[in-house]
Amino acid sequence: MGIFDIFRKKPKEKLMKIESDAKAWADKGSLAWLAGRFEAALECYNKSLEQDSRVAGVWSVKALILSELNKSQEALLCCERSIELDPTASGVWYVKGLILSQQECYDEALACYDKEVQIDPKNEEAWSCKGMILGSQFKPEEAIKCFNKIIEINPRNAKAWFRKGSALLILKRYREAKSCFEQTLEIDPNDSDATEGMILCKSKL
Repeated sequence: MGIFDIFRKKPKEKLMKIESDAKAWADKGSLAWLAGRFEAALECYNKSLEQDSRVAGVWSVKALILSELNKSQEALLCCERSIELDPTASGVWYVKGLILSQQECYDEALACYDKEVQIDPKNEEAWSCKGMILGSQFKPEEAIKCFNKIIEINPRNAKAWFRKGSALLILKRYREAKSCFEQTLEIDPNDSDATEGMILCKSKL
């Protein structure tokens, strides 16, 4: 008997039971994932999807786990399944971008991060990943726009201030870069890279 036959037989009761079991397996998988037990987490998410394969977010997290296990092609297939189910879900485009970045497919990754920030303009990690790729492509001014977005969302994001400062260094805008490194150190006084950036800026002023 297939899953849809079960739904037809006792729609409400069976559907609630299946959704409950699927969530329980996903919750168990999340705990395993957070503990760094990726194989166990994958097994749990597979169990969840056996119960209910219609939840886009579960496919997305499974993709992340597969990525941790260096199974990037399988991970991308999970992303595609998640996108088929809900192309506007927050998170899946970010996950796909991460996997593509690991494969050094940076232009495709950028396209994914663009989709993610359209769906969730407050996703700091997506803006950060986009900014870092742009920086690596020698597009510091575009990268700075990304880091500015993060700072607008969360002024206490020390990494965003540091990365903005690093991009400004490339542009030889030392005074502005120094200010960014100062902000970094105000948030995280132990950031040795920001300290080095400060020293470099002072030597150029």
